[in-house]
Amino acid sequence: MLSTALLNGCAATSALTDFYQPKSHDDLYLRGGFTWWEADEAFKVEESADNVYSVKTELIADGQPYEFRFVDKDWTEGSNCGYLDKSNQIIEVNVPANTNCNSTNENFRFTPPSSGLYEFSIDFTDEDNPLTLVKKVN
Repeated sequence: MLSTALLNGCAATSALTDFYQPKSHDDLYLRGGFTWWEADEAFKVEESADNVYSVKTELIADGQPYEFRFVDKDWTEGSNCGYLDKSNQIIEVNVPANTNCNSTNENFRFTPPSSGLYEFSIDFTDEDNPLTLVKKVN
């Protein structure tokens, strides 16, 4: 009787684990003016830490902002990540910005302070409140 209860308990735990699988976001691309808004394989994100997805690219500091967002190939609802509210539209180096993955036209803007290699990342540690971050790579 006890062994049956234990086996049933394990089965329930297994079913729960099978039901809840953390969402992967490795189908996202960094899309913007620098990719002509295309899903370019060179700009496909990779998981760089637990639930953090990033991609690196060279930028030129010409005083003009780069508009961008994280989106899958098909612009799918729930995978179309732009700024959460207007106060998060302008991205500064090393300052996380609140992100909305159900957005439509809320593109981030980033004006690099100097030319060089930058890492763009989106952090889904809190799935309901993702954060976007841009940092310069040394």
